[in-house]
Amino acid sequence: MTRQAIEEWLIAKIREVQRLDGADIDVRAPLEKYGLGSVQAVSLVGDLEEWLDCSLPSTLFWDYPSIEAIANHLSENTN
Repeated sequence: MTRQAIEEWLIAKIREVQRLDGADIDVRAPLEKYGLGSVQAVSLVGDLEEWLDCSLPSTLFWDYPSIEAIANHLSENTN
């Protein structure tokens, strides 16, 4: 999956969960800026696993604390 596709997917999901305007989401900003709780973050990791069809650590959002960091990591480390 491409970095851009992963970023777009994450932006859409965070916008949906937090009811944010897509323009308000900065891919370089720490995810904590968007008020995601731990339950929401783990749930999003589960959704991302399904979308990418791969296993991901539940700590993904803490290990890579921005949309850009997650997308870069996943685009380099998943098929």
